Amino acid sequence: MIRTGNKFILIPALFIVLSISYAFAQNLQSKPTRQSALDAFSKGNYELAYNQFNELSTSYPRDPLYKYYCGVSLVKLEREPDKASTLLKEAQQGSAAIRTIPSDALFYLGRAQQLSGNFSEAVKSYNLYTEQAGKKTARETLTPQFIQQCNDRKGEIVLAEKFKIEVIIKDSVPSDSLSARKEPIPVVIQKVSGVTKETLVEKKAEKPQNNNAQKANNKAFKDTVNKVVIKEKILTTQPKPVEFYSAFEVVAKPVYAANEKVSVNPEVPAGLIYRIQLAVFRNPVAPSYFKGITPVYGFKNVGSDVTIYYAGMFRKYADALKALVKVKAAGFKDAFVVAIMDKKIISAERAGILEKEWGKRPFITVQKNQDTLRDTIPLTLVFRVEAKKSQKPLNTEQLTIIKRLAGSRGLDIIKNESGQNIYLIGKFLTFESAAEYADLLTRNGQKEARVTAYLGRREIPVETAKQLFEKF
Repeated sequence: MIRTGNKFILIPALFIVLSISYAFAQNLQSKPTRQSALDAFSKGNYELAYNQFNELSTSYPRDPLYKYYCGVSLVKLEREPDKASTLLKEAQQGSAAIRTIPSDALFYLGRAQQLSGNFSEAVKSYNLYTEQAGKKTARETLTPQFIQQCNDRKGEIVLAEKFKIEVIIKDSVPSDSLSARKEPIPVVIQKVSGVTKETLVEKKAEKPQNNNAQKANNKAFKDTVNKVVIKEKILTTQPKPVEFYSAFEVVAKPVYAANEKVSVNPEVPAGLIYRIQLAVFRNPVAPSYFKGITPVYGFKNVGSDVTIYYAGMFRKYADALKALVKVKAAGFKDAFVVAIMDKKIISAERAGILEKEWGKRPFITVQKNQDTLRDTIPLTLVFRVEAKKSQKPLNTEQLTIIKRLAGSRGLDIIKNESGQNIYLIGKFLTFESAAEYADLLTRNGQKEARVTAYLGRREIPVETAKQLFEKF
């Protein structure tokens, strides 16, 4: 056979190539697809569905549909309800800007919140779902019964179920140090919310084991399980917060929509704030004038015909000085730092005294968690399109036009501290998607339309919101 040499040597090589190709094809087939995940979900195989949608969501993190199905699968499995709530909220936020998700997302959010024991939030979600889907559909999903359970504070997963402690005993190969034993040492695998740990535990022998050794083994096992549970509980309920003491940046690309104006007399946080004064003008100034410095605000006193423009917000004077160097480098040679306490300019000496207290108070505290942004209570960070702001409510005709433009994205009407009516459309995950919608409104006659950012019901600088989204 070797005599025929080249003729037969090619056959093993061809076999290797075919084997590699087959293995590669098998690997491709093993990767989940949207259809395979949906098939598993429709057949009620929620464990497989969750695993596949979770992998798809990792590959396509901005697609809200995969997060929706991950969240619903966890609800069906009655597992990790806090994670399910996070996924469903993210899916709802992404739905407006990227892809529509099924209309029962609010129902499953309510179920997740109920399973985690967050009964008041669950009732809110159930009621909102009832308003949107209608009472008939709500009855078909047993929503009234779930609401009653929440009112009775029932339906929460107990601790053991919540953390899914699963103990599997399997025989392992005897270790070298104990090779003289006739029986293998069993391995106890503890699975706690996806965390797997292995602990060697003595198997109960046919003959009674030494009582002290048995007690020691039992105590070691219980301590290990308790440590894992406690660690997991801390990680899910007490994430380390990140505090923001300043908002300032100089960027190369525009951060404002084409038609956006510099905000004048916006709401500001309480307490000591350092700002950088840039310029004073009688007429409105376009954001582009400030050469990428952001955020920029205008403040105008009652009865005055001039507007003072400031950059940034800082709790600490040292941070303001660092920013001042960049502002001057951008061409604003006469810029200087101003200290403000509760909307009034104060002296540098007074500010230095107040900074001892206010320098320790961040503007925003963010829980390092995919969904939770905190100030004093859980809040949601979103970009929104402000269609109009007016001191008096709009007439019926104007309101009808804005509602029509809002469409399925929804229209909210809120009042700020000045008593102005603010008409907000949609909730967007990205500044770009909100800016596109603001441009659309402008082309349809809403010349005042602009992108805003809200932390709960409080407006915050758009650039600060961008920084938060980038970090989390």
